[in-house]
Amino acid sequence: MITSKGGYAPEDEPNDETDTGWILPAVNTCEELEQDFVNSIKNQRAKVVSDGSYKKGHSTAGFMTVGKVKSTRDEIKLNSRIHGQITLPSTNKKDHSSYRGELGGILAAVVYTNKVCKKHKVSAGTCEIGLDNKGAIAAAFGWKRPNPRWSCYDIISMIRYNIKHSPIKWTSRHVKGHQGDAKRFRDLDEWGQANVLADQLAKEEW
Repeated sequence: MITSKGGYAPEDEPNDETDTGWILPAVNTCEELEQDFVNSIKNQRAKVVSDGSYKKGHSTAGFMTVGKVKSTRDEIKLNSRIHGQITLPSTNKKDHSSYRGELGGILAAVVYTNKVCKKHKVSAGTCEIGLDNKGAIAAAFGWKRPNPRWSCYDIISMIRYNIKHSPIKWTSRHVKGHQGDAKRFRDLDEWGQANVLADQLAKEEW
């Protein structure tokens, strides 16, 4: 299990959904990491990765900022980056799936980033989000208008809403999943490493 230690702790602020329309994810960070993230947004080079999972009738998600990690210790791998977790809500258990978890990871990352931008008065910048589910990328960032008949229409609509009202530009990329099955963690690029860790975060929420 990955745990957070040292100077990292969940944000003290309550999960207030009045500004976002969405319950904020549990996020582990510190002032130094947050300021680094803000600077990367302003410099058009911010990167985050999200991933989703499903087990026992629950959709879960994790996300983290991207950066190359050389350590082999789990707590250092994780705590060198901002990271968050969430269990997706739904009034119908049949709605839950790994796909819903993937979408929830996108939404959690966008909502958190928008909150950071508001806190630090960021009015322009760019953030690229990577994930291993092409369907979720198409639903969240594609050209098609969301349809109520779509699976997870509620989450997709919230993603589109929060991106539309974000002060920054959002782009997306596909990241191959489960790269850690074939390579050592230290041999993966920064996107592959972040995907491995985001997957672990999502599964911790089971």
